Amino acid sequence: MCGLCGEIRFDGGTADVGAVAAMTEAMTPREPDSCGSFARGRVALGHLSIIDLSTRGGQPMVDADLGLVLASTGASTTTST
Repeated sequence: MCGLCGEIRFDGGTADVGAVAAMTEAMTPREPDSCGSFARGRVALGHLSIIDLSTRGGQPMVDADLGLVLASTGASTTTST
């Protein structure tokens, strides 16, 4: 089963990466195929995935050019050319 967790600080502090790692670890009995994390400043995200094991399905998804990060447990679609 997929899962999301994270922390967003609104007090100007830095997100507790260790706490998010512990949250992600607590979800591992769901037997994910993959997991990932992202942290920057006041935001930290954790994710478990069981659907798409390709590099396109890795999460959290990061667009460094735009400075955007997305973590989702919604349905995914795969396209091929």
